[in-house]
Amino acid sequence: MDARVMSEELLGRILNEVTAMRADLGRVLTEQERQRVEIEMLRRDITRLRTDLTAQMERVLNEQGALRDDMTVVMARLDRVDATNHGAVTELRALHRQFTRLAARVTAIEDRGAKERGQDE
Repeated sequence: MDARVMSEELLGRILNEVTAMRADLGRVLTEQERQRVEIEMLRRDITRLRTDLTAQMERVLNEQGALRDDMTVVMARLDRVDATNHGAVTELRALHRQFTRLAARVTAIEDRGAKERGQDE
């Protein structure tokens, strides 16, 4: 009987161990399922973020292109204003030369007139 009692006792311990292992396995499977769900949620989040980032990048690139076009237009206008200003400066210099020559001629005429008046007196 002693062997039988020992066998029953051994079987009881084995049964307890198997029950504990089943409980541990149940916890492991539950944790594994929870992690699987979490991984799937993370995959969805990553996909959504990629989509959002792609859309934002497209908007930024479109805005960059629009800004580049605006800058080209502004620079063309500035070039036109600069050319107009340069033409005005050139014209002003020419007028200055004309007035200088005219002033020299008037001064020469005045000097001649003063000399002639001086001789007449």
